[in-house]
Amino acid sequence: MTWSLKPLRTRQASASALGQPFARALTIVVWSSLLVLPLIFDPHGNDVFRYPKELALRVTVLLSLGIFATALSIGRLHMARAGLPRSVTLVCILIVVWGVTTTLLSTNRPLSARALEYTLEALLFFLAAWMALSDVTLNQCIAAPLISGLFNAVIGTLQAFNIWNPFPLQADLSPHLRTTAFLGNPNDVGAYLMPLTLVTAAIALMRRRWLWIGMAIVMATGLAASQALTAIIATSAAIAVLMFIALRRVIPLYGAAAALLICCVAFPPIRERLTRFSEAAQRHDLGGATSYRIYPLAAAWDMFRDHPVSGAGPGTFKFHFLEYMLRRTLADPGHFPWMAQNFGEAHSDHAQILAEEGLPGWLLLMVSLIVISRSTVSPPANGTDERAQFARLLAAPLSVGLFTVMIAAFPLELPAVLHLDLYVIAAVLRWSQH
Repeated sequence: MTWSLKPLRTRQASASALGQPFARALTIVVWSSLLVLPLIFDPHGNDVFRYPKELALRVTVLLSLGIFATALSIGRLHMARAGLPRSVTLVCILIVVWGVTTTLLSTNRPLSARALEYTLEALLFFLAAWMALSDVTLNQCIAAPLISGLFNAVIGTLQAFNIWNPFPLQADLSPHLRTTAFLGNPNDVGAYLMPLTLVTAAIALMRRRWLWIGMAIVMATGLAASQALTAIIATSAAIAVLMFIALRRVIPLYGAAAALLICCVAFPPIRERLTRFSEAAQRHDLGGATSYRIYPLAAAWDMFRDHPVSGAGPGTFKFHFLEYMLRRTLADPGHFPWMAQNFGEAHSDHAQILAEEGLPGWLLLMVSLIVISRSTVSPPANGTDERAQFARLLAAPLSVGLFTVMIAAFPLELPAVLHLDLYVIAAVLRWSQH
């Protein structure tokens, strides 16, 4: 196994977009962020978990920009050698163009400008990850996210079973709510562990070694302990696709579905949550049956109906939610019988993108997922390269997992989750070599 920071010496090394010292520095910045960002928190801040991670992502982007700027100033940055496929470049350009357009047409430009900045930071990190992954092994690629992922999975499992908790939480909290790991929220834990479960499962299928099988089990256990139903369903769907690609059989599809059912029935906290949801649905209590996410989803749908093309503007959902909630309450007082909570997110990236950036923004999301997944159906240039095999095996399952988890969660709005997703996507696209 190769775990050192020393890059591979390949034929492409001499044609790198960055000179060797800058490429090494960029790799250190990216890998350090993958190790530190998911674990950083501020015990004395108003937002203990998410805001420190947002700042860490911004620091990573600024350091990467500094490396790019320094390399450019001495003529060591050559974007033509970066190897970005036309499809990836085009999607990135369209995201920027549509983000700027919707910001100019926004109902609240200051909020949209901040959201646009977040989008640009994400794209810059994707570019940094793309360059950092040019000449590294698969082990080097996954070392940092694997360490932080295993740590969060173990801590989350210990919290869920009330064995040990590093944070002082209320004693009467349910196992679901106290499973925060170092990410702050059980749904954040689930969305974060979803891609890591797929990565470790893909490597386990490739190498067929107990070490990687064990790592995949640890990740899956942390995911189950979080009781994040959306992430569990998304991972199960992605694992079914992964097994089908690896084994070329339909039987694993039924096996994955059966595994999900057994997990739900055997794990008491998940079974209790499903029972509560079922009882709420029988009472026609849509709020209880959906963990009250029906309210932001309804508001997002109304925003989309009012602004179907350009949306209300990036980042404006939180600004308009109470207004649209009041509209529905006035039209049907029984729709919101007592709910007075303000939602900052729609709890669905699909719904929020439709509300904030209109139908073209959502179509861009779909195109992005298609670009990722096509690595599975297109044969790699070098079929014997382990990295190319990994990209081919993971591409479609990753797209399926991301699409599914975005139905009732918002990974695009969570810095730690988006940070990891972008890195894994960059590895898949970089190594697919269409």
